[in-house]
Amino acid sequence: MAHFRSILVGVDPLQAEQLWTTNFTAAAAGAVHLGIRVAAKGPSGLTFLSIVDVPEADKYFLEPDRRGVVEHVERSAERVLGELVPLAGAQGVNAEWELKHGTAWKQIIGRVARCEHDLVIVARSCHDYAWRDLLGHTAVKLVHYCPCPVWVAKPEMDQAELNILVASDLSEVGERALEIAVTLRTLLGGKIHLLHVLESPFARLSSSGLVQASAGRFFRDARAGAQRALAAHIARTGDSQAAGEIDVQVINGGCDSVVLEFIQTHKINLLVMGTAARGGLSRIMLGNTAERLLPYVHCSLLIVKPEGFKLPVQLDHELHPAQVHL
Repeated sequence: MAHFRSILVGVDPLQAEQLWTTNFTAAAAGAVHLGIRVAAKGPSGLTFLSIVDVPEADKYFLEPDRRGVVEHVERSAERVLGELVPLAGAQGVNAEWELKHGTAWKQIIGRVARCEHDLVIVARSCHDYAWRDLLGHTAVKLVHYCPCPVWVAKPEMDQAELNILVASDLSEVGERALEIAVTLRTLLGGKIHLLHVLESPFARLSSSGLVQASAGRFFRDARAGAQRALAAHIARTGDSQAAGEIDVQVINGGCDSVVLEFIQTHKINLLVMGTAARGGLSRIMLGNTAERLLPYVHCSLLIVKPEGFKLPVQLDHELHPAQVHL
């Protein structure tokens, strides 16, 4: 079973309802309290990270104005972060904070690589339109490029009992996603649904009536094989109770529609999925299924990378040492 040793929570001071306060928006507060909740149950180390990401000066945004904005945001962030550490300490969590300058997603990934965090938690936007707006630019980049698991949390996740869907493709990263789900259930309680979708290779020919026998044999064999593989994944989690408590489902159909319908029907509040490597490409991106689903998934999501994931982008000179505060 997986364990979290070091959790990183991204804190945007501009998501406070007013600068200089920890009166965050519901989304930002949810990520902070979720991080404390998971770390307290671990127990795990916890770091709050804020990044001052202010546009460069130009003819519309003069340097003196920029310096004033940066200084104001810095002071606000330092005060907010300083208040979060004792908040975590009251729950028995050993926490620290760090303030950086630069591009938020690059700084978060740089901190993950440097300090070997094994879970990143960021807030999910409450808007209900395009995926980039729904997750936010930083979360989108983290989902694609961050080497450790990334939990993009909706506001209610800080208190909700977990109702987890693990969408598995039977691969090693699918098994790792299940291990993380089992860890979260152990820490926070809740229920796990483990789903594999059987997509028929005969779908385009089904209306002809020529492949009914072949399709029937395919589904019988594929279902039996999938059930054996999922049972083996559960056994390898090391959780003796998991076999009897995890709801295992093997469903025929289109992967996208089955997963989305399952989320709605079972009131799933956390979708856990692995990512996949694309053959012939040096960069590792989200597998096709995850990429297609993400614009339409409105619950919290936790994206898991394959073991040995290599960062597919270059992190530039922005990544420089910063002072860490305990």
